[in-house]
Amino acid sequence: MRCWARVRAKWPRPSRCRTSTRASAAGGSSSARCVLYSVEFGEFEELQEAGDWDRLTALMVDAALRVETVGADLLVMPCITAHYYAPEIAASAHVPLIDLREESLRDAKKRIPGLKKAGLVASTGTVQS
Repeated sequence: MRCWARVRAKWPRPSRCRTSTRASAAGGSSSARCVLYSVEFGEFEELQEAGDWDRLTALMVDAALRVETVGADLLVMPCITAHYYAPEIAASAHVPLIDLREESLRDAKKRIPGLKKAGLVASTGTVQS
C-alpha cells in the first residue's frame, strides 16, 4: 500500500491536501517534490535562550536559502512560532514564503462567511509571531 493510501485509510481528511490533488490530476501515483531542511533545535534553543535574535534570524534565513538553492519553488514553515522570522526570510528569499498565519485566516474566512472573531490556542512564541 502506498504512503498516501495508508494516510487516507487512517485519516480521510488529508486526501484533500494539494499533494493528493496533484496525484489525482497526474495519474494517481504522482506526488509533489519536496525538499526538507531541519534546523538543529539545540542550536536554535541556545540562541533563543541567550536572546541572540540576530544570529537566530540569520540561522532561519540561511535555512530558507539552502532550501531555495536546491530548487524549491516556494517555502513553507510548518512551525508557526518560526513565523516570527518570516519578514526577514521573505525579504531574503527569491521564492515566495507561504505564511501559514495568513493562510489559516484566509481559510477560516472562506469556511465561515462573516467571521468576526477567531480564537487562537497557541504558545507564547506563536502569539509573538
